[in-house]
Amino acid sequence: MSNSTVQSVLGAFLRAFSCLDLDAMLDCVAPEATAFLPGEYHPTRLQGKGEIGRAFALVLARRRATGATSLPLEAHELLVQEWGDTAAVTFHLRGEHLSRRTFLFRREATVWRIVHLHASNAALQE
Repeated sequence: MSNSTVQSVLGAFLRAFSCLDLDAMLDCVAPEATAFLPGEYHPTRLQGKGEIGRAFALVLARRRATGATSLPLEAHELLVQEWGDTAAVTFHLRGEHLSRRTFLFRREATVWRIVHLHASNAALQE
């Protein structure tokens, strides 16, 4: 992932998630990263790549248990904001929930890594 861009790392993470490829997802995550997943998946903050990996492994296992081999993910209303060696990306996913996502990135040399992700789901307004 040398000479990466924020967009390329986000794209790699989303493609890996869509393919249920945990290892490729975690390649995009910094060792000291933190995360909040939707409450139905994990109710507390995750600290470090190991905890994040274990939580996502459960999410992927739940998906596979339905017989699925992929998870369609398409970022809508994507906004990338960069400030030097840091960046924030916000977007939402369309589906059965209002699914908002925020990713924070940090660049080290020529490589961007996810240092925090926040995923929240809310009921759709009718």
